[in-house]
Amino acid sequence: MARATFAAARLCALVQLALAVAALSLVPSAAAANSHVEALSAAQQAAAHSHRRSLNFGVSHDAQLHSAATAHSAEHASLFGGATTLLHAVPEHITEPYAVATHLAELALRPTSWRAAIANKKRNSSFRVREDSYTDAESGLTYVYLKQVINGIEVADGDMNVVVDVHGRPLSYSSSFYTGELPDEAQLAQTSSSEAGVHQCLSRRSQVVFGVSGGASPCATAAPAAHLASDARHAALRFVAAASPDAALVSTLSGVLGSPAALDEAAASISEQRASAPRAHHSSHAVELRNVPGSTGAVLAYKVYTHDGRGGLRLAWRLNVPMDAPQASNFYEATVDVVTGDVLSANDWVKDMTISRPQQLTAPDFGPLEHPVAEMAADVQASADKQTKPPLYRVLKWGLNDPTEGNRTTEEGVHDSRASPYGWHTVPGHSSNKTYTSTNGNNVKASAFGAGMDDWQHTKSAEGKVVDGALLFNSTFGWRAANHEHAVLDPAKYADASVTNLFYSLNSYHDLLHRYGFDAPAGNFEEADNPAGGRGGDAIIAYAQSSAGINNADFTTPPDGSAPRVRMYKWRTVANATDRDGDFEAGVIIHEMTHGLSTRLTGGPSDSSCLGWGEGGMMGEGWGDILATIIRRKSPTRDIYPMGSWVSHNKAGIRKYPYSTNLTTSPETYETLNGMWEPHAGGEVWAAVLYQLEEGLRARHGWHPDLFPPPPHASQKTKDEFWLSDEDVKKTLPLEAGGKRASKRRIPRHGNTLAVQLIIDAMKLQPCRPTFLSARDALLTADRALTGGNNTCLLWNRFADRGLGVSARVIGQTPWGGGIRHNDKSVPNGCEKSHL
Repeated sequence: MARATFAAARLCALVQLALAVAALSLVPSAAAANSHVEALSAAQQAAAHSHRRSLNFGVSHDAQLHSAATAHSAEHASLFGGATTLLHAVPEHITEPYAVATHLAELALRPTSWRAAIANKKRNSSFRVREDSYTDAESGLTYVYLKQVINGIEVADGDMNVVVDVHGRPLSYSSSFYTGELPDEAQLAQTSSSEAGVHQCLSRRSQVVFGVSGGASPCATAAPAAHLASDARHAALRFVAAASPDAALVSTLSGVLGSPAALDEAAASISEQRASAPRAHHSSHAVELRNVPGSTGAVLAYKVYTHDGRGGLRLAWRLNVPMDAPQASNFYEATVDVVTGDVLSANDWVKDMTISRPQQLTAPDFGPLEHPVAEMAADVQASADKQTKPPLYRVLKWGLNDPTEGNRTTEEGVHDSRASPYGWHTVPGHSSNKTYTSTNGNNVKASAFGAGMDDWQHTKSAEGKVVDGALLFNSTFGWRAANHEHAVLDPAKYADASVTNLFYSLNSYHDLLHRYGFDAPAGNFEEADNPAGGRGGDAIIAYAQSSAGINNADFTTPPDGSAPRVRMYKWRTVANATDRDGDFEAGVIIHEMTHGLSTRLTGGPSDSSCLGWGEGGMMGEGWGDILATIIRRKSPTRDIYPMGSWVSHNKAGIRKYPYSTNLTTSPETYETLNGMWEPHAGGEVWAAVLYQLEEGLRARHGWHPDLFPPPPHASQKTKDEFWLSDEDVKKTLPLEAGGKRASKRRIPRHGNTLAVQLIIDAMKLQPCRPTFLSARDALLTADRALTGGNNTCLLWNRFADRGLGVSARVIGQTPWGGGIRHNDKSVPNGCEKSHL
């Protein structure tokens, strides 16, 4: 018994330390992150207050409760004697995509034991098909997202994603449906709080970060009585006590939580009303809480079930908590146990670029998360008669990473007429369109110095001027001259140039991603409703030189239909050097917007929880780095690329290693993740894996200097130079493809363009809460769907180079994504390098 108590206390301590490290997001390198695991001194705890605190953790699912299979992994399992997956269980006569998905869902809901089967006869477990399910017009693939419902209550992490190919066959599925004995609310309300185990530590982790516990272990403290959070207001107070960066508020709430009377008194000041239909999240009992201490807007609350990680369920409050305060910025999606008050999971929609935010420059007011385009009327153009040509921007041309790679030039906007058919400054409407002469439009609302979600309404946009029929944005950029003289120059002096460059870069990336499959039905960022699908109201709110801090950048990604926000900062990393502005390093901008891409595509547009923690959160950082690197490439032969080198005033960049296929220059492999919790550090590993893949595809298929596909009006010759022709496709299809492909999307001809397509396609195929291994399988399946598997062996060999071969595995998991990983460099039979 003593040994068990000691083991539990030790595990709790490790949980506390790991969450403290993850919350600080201080240094990308594994060595730096691990130093925090050794001990958190009082000085370190004090220093934590100068950095944005971000909590991201959740229940680690038992492997038997989370299954994922793709056309690739199912075949691999059968070849090696593995279990048959549900992919083979759909009868041939069922080909309608939604019928295929619901058939799989019904199979996935089957109880896993006879005891559960008997008990469940009296209870109800079902599912609903989410409204964000859609068929991709380019590929013909159908993406069906299903949510489990038990006794009329959603299972927060009970998800099933099914992808059906153009022939009506399931291409991939993933399921975290609960299949054990079904509970009812009365049973869960009687659950002993002593069963909370390590999760009781999680709810008290603020004692480690802020040092208010006097060194006592939370695991050694007796759990309070049940029904601690049976009231949504109580749950909100408990979460704020755990997550708030305000030490004084945490101290106050810590005292309140220990007294039922004091807790009721604190809750009485919080108003509660039923949530409106758009925010109710399919719960008739969803409520909005106002005046929650530490929040900056209404807190949405509704009851859900959630996996407990041990084969059972917990009844919990799902909370959406805006904490967009001057000293920090967080938008949390969290679950709090109804019985024990434990914080079971936390996912911060705000993702950082790098290491720190050491000071606040101003303290602006903050508003609600969503805002209609109708409010954006201050600079509406009365008439567009004078504009006869496309707008022009004085910017760093798309593809240049920073001022060291070239000077600003005057460039036309709108890289693709299909992606932005009305241009970058017009928001299409049902009765009329609205056109702006400033840096506002359907995709982006860009201004300077803002911080909060609604600051764009009163912050400074850059204004264009009609010259020779074109709306011209031509502001001065004094940095280069000041830098040459080593002079002090406040970047605010050239804020209009910064806003213009940010507006141009974000719109360019929007257009590029649209052509590769991140369009309105997939959840991209556009203000107007699109007849093709998806929800409008979510143009990117973009702040150049944000007043929220320095030496960083961040991106906030709520679900589809709510506006995202990107904040670019000034950088001050070297004494007596001219400040630099993140708005002029394209890699930083691309990295941030890629957080929005990966969040919307993984698990579907309306679920922003899938990359919150663990390996999924790490890969969210890696995708940003690799796409920024692919985009900046000017030559097929250059190998070494650092990240963030210009803004940081450091040629080595802000990552531990530059990206390279040379395993001496960039030695990270799958096993490097062991002992690693900080997401940027893990992201480096995933980006290194993808860089290895991209280089292999370039070596085999060549390189194209322009990632943008030809416009619709391009000649057939131009199109065939970018994509494989029908005849080329027939020649390259492997025999095992049987002369047909699962996708009808055109195949990019070159390695770099093909890599971008596969990366984006795989995001749509992978499960919610993906691992490196499931993301690997999604990439292999993406190639199989697109090319018939033409690159299967090449991809396997490149994965194996970084330890993700056939038998790579991880043993054990933790709420923050731990476990011990084992490299493997083997490849399937017939894929040995001698056969390539």
